[in-house]
Amino acid sequence: PSFAVAGTVCALMGKFEDAKRLGYIGRKLTERFDNPYIDSMTYVLYYGSVHSLFYPYSECIDGFKEAQIFGAHTGNIFMACTAAVATMSSLMFLGSGRWDSLLSRTVRVRDELIMYNNDTLLPLIRAYRQYALNLTGRNPNGPIKLEGEEIPDLAAFLMRGGLTPYAQRITVFLSMTLAYLFGDLNQARQDALRNCKGWKKDISMHYALLMPFFRGLVWCRLFHRHGVSAYKRRARGELQILQGFIEVGLANRKMIALILEAE
Repeated sequence: PSFAVAGTVCALMGKFEDAKRLGYIGRKLTERFDNPYIDSMTYVLYYGSVHSLFYPYSECIDGFKEAQIFGAHTGNIFMACTAAVATMSSLMFLGSGRWDSLLSRTVRVRDELIMYNNDTLLPLIRAYRQYALNLTGRNPNGPIKLEGEEIPDLAAFLMRGGLTPYAQRITVFLSMTLAYLFGDLNQARQDALRNCKGWKKDISMHYALLMPFFRGLVWCRLFHRHGVSAYKRRARGELQILQGFIEVGLANRKMIALILEAE
């Protein structure tokens, strides 16, 4: 997995061609050496931080599923659980599959995390399931706030001990997208400001592209409503982040930059 790790680091540093080259070497080496325990880590890193930069997210899902199988069969439970959560993330943001199927999958993954006593990833899958419940109209409290069956109190959830910074950032991001989609601009603004802080520290490149995009949409809507020039400047700043990714090799993600530019 050393090449996949190196590829991930290069991606986080913005050296995308190096990331592609090193990550691909790591992925190809899994075909030469039969070690499914190690392969589960390589697959998660490669498909989560490298492959997703240059190819459709839909192509990553099969890689995550294989990583989950490798990990489960060889006892690499943490990587199996990580791959399961990555699969859920990709399916939800792609809108792939029936929501009933996605919800049942989140329950299955949640129960597996509980069985394996994986407190690191459990909060993240709870956040994903609450997000799915909101989007499918199955939250009796309404769709706007990321609170309900899985997250009774969002503020308490974010403050809980043991919640990793990664899970915290993803949860805030999910809350922001719901608030944006359903028109709670005050909540969306608070979440966008919070999401700006340290968002690139340990976020996979999958989210490094989505976060500035959605933050930009929030700033655009706030500007259209209030006419405050600071919101326009923030929106332009998010667009520049996306354009910067494209200029250094991520032409595959030009579409989301164009959408934000149109807004």
